Amino acid sequence: GFLQQAKDYCGRDNILSCRFDMVTRSSEKKYQHEPHIDITPYRDDLITAIFYIVDSDAETVIFNEKQRALDGNKTDWSDLELTVKKKILPKENRIVFFNGHYIHTGNSPVNFKRRILLNTNFSSGPRETF
Repeated sequence: GFLQQAKDYCGRDNILSCRFDMVTRSSEKKYQHEPHIDITPYRDDLITAIFYIVDSDAETVIFNEKQRALDGNKTDWSDLELTVKKKILPKENRIVFFNGHYIHTGNSPVNFKRRILLNTNFSSGPRETF
């Protein structure tokens, strides 16, 4: 199915996480969520894929700054001066792959009712055991 094709496309063996995400319009002005990395601690060969389910004006923002191996379990990136690498506008059926170590975030929509996406993280490393 879809996830197997995405996994093959990005050349990774394992799906580390996969979640649907929806945010709704919350105000008349753009609200940007906290910058983050999807997977901590640091893992080699991390690829993040975002598949947009519906059109929206709530961009994904990918910053130039990356998570580093020495960051360990760091989850707060507010101490960094983040600079924008790319902004991606959600379009229905658009998929974006990027190095999952890039710090990134999303926005809440203003002119649309919601932003809906499937966020998946892939790795070549060994599977997690629980």
